[in-house]
Amino acid sequence: MSGNKNTKGSAGVLDSLRNSQGKEIEKNAKVVKKEENRKASGNTKEEKMNRTYSLPKETIKKLQELQIYHYDVNTKYSEIVEEAINNLYENKT
Repeated sequence: MSGNKNTKGSAGVLDSLRNSQGKEIEKNAKVVKKEENRKASGNTKEEKMNRTYSLPKETIKKLQELQIYHYDVNTKYSEIVEEAINNLYENKT
């Protein structure tokens, strides 16, 4: 009888593993589907990376002036820098 208990226990563990694996596959499928829906709806955001750069004080002052006089005060510095880099890249010779 103790052999049957072990077999049942092992089967229970295996079933549990199968169930958890099945749930993980379902979860991954939902994530993929959600990502596909987001892309199809046009709500795509570029992946952002955090980088740190050291700039001279004068450059920082210029960036602050740009934010105040040429952009909305709520504009992030990263958006201004991104626009500047894109403009330089597009107009490179």
